[in-house]
Amino acid sequence: MSIDIKKIDNFYKSATLSFKKKPTEMTALEFALIYQINQKYHSKDLIQSAVSPDDVINEETLLIMMEYINLVPVKMNKNIAENILNKNKELVSLLAKNKEDSLTIALQKTNNIYDLVNKLALFKKNGLFKVAYDFSSEKFSVIPTELTKSLI
Repeated sequence: MSIDIKKIDNFYKSATLSFKKKPTEMTALEFALIYQINQKYHSKDLIQSAVSPDDVINEETLLIMMEYINLVPVKMNKNIAENILNKNKELVSLLAKNKEDSLTIALQKTNNIYDLVNKLALFKKNGLFKVAYDFSSEKFSVIPTELTKSLI
């Protein structure tokens, strides 16, 4: 589940999904892009004037993704969580250690900051970690849940 920001598949299709999907059914990156597109173009007919994802992806995208993490509810499903853990075992194990430099090392092991934040949202959504971003201190809190501890 790696994201190459320069080559998001079906960018326009992803943008038009905003009119069909609930925010909880999207990834953090999809949510941020769609939110920004809707703010910029205000209409699904005008979305075609967006040339590429690069028109939209910027620092604001990351801030929206972090806000999405704070707001997204947890949908606990042990089978899905176990599947996600198995696909991201190295990253989950690293984050579960909960050391001061875990996020820095995790960033080095993912494609980019957007990929890492997207995975953190996925982990939170599925009950693997308690994830929050404090905008005042500009710090992430990533704490493994009992489910994660039992699966590792």
